[in-house]
Amino acid sequence: MAVYLFKYNPGGTPEAGATQIKTLQYSSGAVDVSTGGWYGGVDDTGVYLITSDTTTTGLAGRTTGGGTGTAIANVPTFWRTAGTSEAQLLAVVNRLPGSPGNLTTTAGATGWLNSNNYGLFTTSSNTAEFYYDPGDILSYTGSGTTLTNIGTAGNVTGTSGTLSGVAYESGTASGAFNFDGGSDTITFGQYDFGNTITVNAWVYPRSEYSINCLMSNCAANTNTNGFKMSWNNWNSTNYTMNFEAGNGSTGNTTSTAGNIVVVNTWQMITFVFNKTTPSIKFYKNGVEIATASGGAPVSNIGMNNTWFMGSIGGNSYNMNANMGLFKIWKSIRSVSDILAEYNATKSRYGL
Repeated sequence: MAVYLFKYNPGGTPEAGATQIKTLQYSSGAVDVSTGGWYGGVDDTGVYLITSDTTTTGLAGRTTGGGTGTAIANVPTFWRTAGTSEAQLLAVVNRLPGSPGNLTTTAGATGWLNSNNYGLFTTSSNTAEFYYDPGDILSYTGSGTTLTNIGTAGNVTGTSGTLSGVAYESGTASGAFNFDGGSDTITFGQYDFGNTITVNAWVYPRSEYSINCLMSNCAANTNTNGFKMSWNNWNSTNYTMNFEAGNGSTGNTTSTAGNIVVVNTWQMITFVFNKTTPSIKFYKNGVEIATASGGAPVSNIGMNNTWFMGSIGGNSYNMNANMGLFKIWKSIRSVSDILAEYNATKSRYGL
């Protein structure tokens, strides 16, 4: 459960620990409430929260208790959906003040909300700084080329992705992306992931010769300044999990044994990299997979680079797979953390 606090903030710059939506800022509690003006919202997760300030709901005449008659200005008003499906969202949006009442699609509903100064977000207990969900309209609307981060880092520089060639399948695992192994990729801006990173993704691989890259922040070749996470060694279909890192002059590829990644089935794969040690750990479906070959990753890799989903450097070794939930923590997640993530999300993928 998470308790959300809201405050009217027409200036657009939120206070420390808060995030801005329209003319309101919100927080799950990590703010200094002594600044005043904070109101409580919902304390539930797994729903959409729609909120607005008094400029759109006409509540400036509401008065305080005790018979004082003092008007409360800019009181946020909240509407909560029953869940996160399109039908559940439309059921609420079509009953909002001023709604035309006949909206039939998620895109139409979110467009109307934006045009009428309503704020919309998903309440979640997620702790990942980077969180992308093709089945969540706040991350991907179901059309267009923009992928939005709904993790705790917020939609800051380097977290927003641009789809190129990637198809969207609304009927696959409650929403998934389809990378065809040709030139499909999602490109992000420059971001420094720091010294530790855990990358977690649900994938449905298909047969594709040679390297299938899940994520990279550099171009091809082992020594290139950056890192790559993938399956299949070069010029093979051995279905190893691989991590490659270089510093511009030297590098290493570390791999599991073969046949870890399985084609034509959903699975959760996880890469946990510690730049300081340096070390890499691999997981599949929440279980650690032993390293079978390769040296330790190069420690001083370049991290403040443009990064990509589904390709190396945006133009090579493209992934042939469906992809669902994709999360990045800027920390080392424990074995129990990773297993808990698997257990919490596996039902969506039929496991």
